[in-house]
Amino acid sequence: MDYFENLIRLDRVAYFQAAKVDKVTPHPIAKNIELVEVLVGGKIFFNIDGEIKECRKGTIFWHIEGDYTLSNTDKNDPYRCMVFAFNVKMCKRPVPRVTYWEDLESLDKFTSEAVTCFHNKDFNRQIMGSYFYSQLYWQAYKSLRRPVGIEYPRSLCKAVKYIERYLESDLTVDDIAQEAGVSKPYLFALFQKHLNCSPHKYLTTCRLNRAKTMLSGTPQSIKEIASICGFESIECFYRSFKKHSGITPAAYRIKYSPYPRVLHD
Repeated sequence: MDYFENLIRLDRVAYFQAAKVDKVTPHPIAKNIELVEVLVGGKIFFNIDGEIKECRKGTIFWHIEGDYTLSNTDKNDPYRCMVFAFNVKMCKRPVPRVTYWEDLESLDKFTSEAVTCFHNKDFNRQIMGSYFYSQLYWQAYKSLRRPVGIEYPRSLCKAVKYIERYLESDLTVDDIAQEAGVSKPYLFALFQKHLNCSPHKYLTTCRLNRAKTMLSGTPQSIKEIASICGFESIECFYRSFKKHSGITPAAYRIKYSPYPRVLHD
């Protein structure tokens, strides 16, 4: 099913702040409506796979006909959410009901833009609806590799941010553990539990992903890219890249560069 062809129009975009109660009156989702609630603050308690879990900022709830809007919250920290309602031809949920917007900074920018654009009559509502729908769909789709309804431990978040910020440095697992404020064994346990990989594998994957971006879009040599992305030698880079991608960096550049005859070593 082509979910974008199923989209008819954007009905509304709104910000909702729950009252200071433990339960908000839920509303049924109407026929031919897909209603997406994205938490931007507070707490929601929601049944995920038969277990009530606490959900916070970034959680995406994709409702269709027969579902109800969010209800159970915390009167000491009531939920706030952005609501997107789309009119559709057929009610078929495009993603699991609960997913997650991982980059909270980009979520803030998106929600601010959404409200501003929706209330500006000069913008084409059809184009706007397609854009909002695709953004929500993409964020939900990306998060399918991550368990929803939970937050990563603060120490893991610190470790991940440290890795992503200093990819080009000669990072060691000891460095990462020290920055996260935990022991090396505990760091391994955190990564294995929440990311299903070791800290070293996560670091290598981040470096390779940056290398792919540079290979496809910059004229820098493969040797320069290997160094910028934190690999100790071009030989090490080639081995890791071939193992991860199935092709060499040079072949990847030819395959994905917009101008393969211009971008060359």
